[in-house]
Amino acid sequence: MTAQTDEIVMTRDEIAALIESEAQRRYGISAAELVRQVRGGTFYECGNAADLIGLARLLGAADELGLAV
Repeated sequence: MTAQTDEIVMTRDEIAALIESEAQRRYGISAAELVRQVRGGTFYECGNAADLIGLARLLGAADELGLAV
């Protein structure tokens, strides 16, 4: 019996667009502002934005919207 796994494949632009749209919808800020606040330790809704932060970490620290793992 083979284990089945679900896999989602997204491009960098798709990830960035999702972070952007959800940051705007949830917090009224851009993706860049969300990442800036997380990097600076001034974003206080991290528990509610764990999915967006996780996506930003997939981009890596070198990306303008990325975060270090």
